[in-house]
Amino acid sequence: MTDDNKSADVESDYYRLTDSSCAAPKEAVPWGVEEPAKTTTLTNSPENEAEYPSLWKLIPITAGLCCSIFCMALDNTIIATAIPRITAEFDSLNDMGWYGSAYMLTTCAVTLIFGKLYTYYSLKWTFMTALALFELGSLVCGLTTSSTGLIIGRALAGVGAGGLFSGAMLVIATLVPLRRRPIFSGFIGIVFGISSVAGPL
Repeated sequence: MTDDNKSADVESDYYRLTDSSCAAPKEAVPWGVEEPAKTTTLTNSPENEAEYPSLWKLIPITAGLCCSIFCMALDNTIIATAIPRITAEFDSLNDMGWYGSAYMLTTCAVTLIFGKLYTYYSLKWTFMTALALFELGSLVCGLTTSSTGLIIGRALAGVGAGGLFSGAMLVIATLVPLRRRPIFSGFIGIVFGISSVAGPL
């Protein structure tokens, strides 16, 4: 290779490097200092809000959801003060721990499953199925004449309860405009808290 070729190669490499580095470098962020997060403001324009149900339609829907959540949360704590009498009635001291645990165990076990069901199936009918299972379990508890029947009824009611709370929140998120969702979600939370406290009373 001649000296002219070598100098041409060196010159081309020089221009290639200078062209690629001519852009101004980004301002360095000091170590340990986080970059400010980019925020996105989510708003509903009046045109978008027209796609949602009116307030007069949302009120009875929310009232029905609150009634469902009230019964679900009430059933979680109402058994606490009734256990001594139930144990004496059925003479079932060994089953005492299952009266409360059966409900919570099945509720926790199926909550994530209902989350998937709400994704793939109709929100309305999945919620109604969860409500029907809860009511069926409560009916079994009311009609049973044995400790085993009560435990089965509590477990069945817990299966339905696992889909009620998440379903209620999904209904609110689907039917309520974004700027009003905190208000309606707050109603659900208030009812849940009141019924949980009122259960042992």
